[in-house]
Amino acid sequence: MIGERIYGPIGHAVDTFAVIGTMFGVATSLGFGVLQVNSGLNYLLGVPVNAMVQVGLIIAISLIATLSVFSGLDTKVCESFIRRGIPAKVINLDNRVRFVIPSEDHNDFVYGLRIRAFTITNPLVSEVDDGETDYYRAEVFLEYGGQHYDVMGFTQKQILADVVTQYEKYNYYLHISSSEYLGEDT
Repeated sequence: MIGERIYGPIGHAVDTFAVIGTMFGVATSLGFGVLQVNSGLNYLLGVPVNAMVQVGLIIAISLIATLSVFSGLDTKVCESFIRRGIPAKVINLDNRVRFVIPSEDHNDFVYGLRIRAFTITNPLVSEVDDGETDYYRAEVFLEYGGQHYDVMGFTQKQILADVVTQYEKYNYYLHISSSEYLGEDT
């Protein structure tokens, strides 16, 4: 529709509006959903309707959604690489998942995901009263060259694209470093 202009300011503006719109849409849906779930739990089980319960529900729903994205992701990522003739395996540990592509010539490529809890350093008084002093991240870590960025909220397709991107960067690094070591032009 806008052709090559997607790479300029117009494309960036469209991307920004799309991300902001999606973020507010998800936040609104989650907010209304949590109110409904809290009311339902109150009706069925007598769970109090208050901000503390609702924060707990937001955390629980977010973690369930994240785990839902990660479940099945391991086989999809492996299948994607194996179809291209690249051996891959997934290792599930306590609170992390490691995607490994073994290499005989170099260090193995390792893309990991882990869910981490962090304490808000300067919470507002209302956050402390409501028990909102922690937040959670689904962090990416690489065995060689840590990343530590958050992929909470990514879809399976976005995480698969991120794995492929990191693997391509890893291969590019190996290519450049071995060329420099051997004194070849790239």
